[in-house]
Amino acid sequence: MSELADPPKPRSPRWMRLALGLSLALNLAVAGIVAGAMLRDGPGPRGVAVRDIGFGPYGRSLSEADRQALRRAFVAHAPDLRAARMAMRTDMAEMVTLLRAEPFDPAALRAAMDRASARTAEMVGLGQTLIVERIEAMTPEARRAF
Repeated sequence: MSELADPPKPRSPRWMRLALGLSLALNLAVAGIVAGAMLRDGPGPRGVAVRDIGFGPYGRSLSEADRQALRRAFVAHAPDLRAARMAMRTDMAEMVTLLRAEPFDPAALRAAMDRASARTAEMVGLGQTLIVERIEAMTPEARRAF
């Protein structure tokens, strides 16, 4: 008598795997920016300083004084950043729960992914706002040198 093989498990649709991959990439990008902003590099305001602001060529092009001002701006937003990281963890936990749920609800997953994407965009927007404010505060000569 031959044994019956287990039926193959159904695979997730391709769009879902791509959407999850994109969401993960966006979340990791924001987490990298936030982690880079929160790394210690010596004592700073409230004991928090940043080693690398995480703005690539923008950050490297800033003077030390401008980098310090940008660090202070990040530190001033630290409670907001912590709350956003916690919310992002909650978003991911919700998505995992939705993925495991039977019956599967693609609309609920889409809504959870939209919320996570909006939160990521909000974090990126904060970074852009802070760097633009720093550039705006520069003298015309400093801005040209930048």
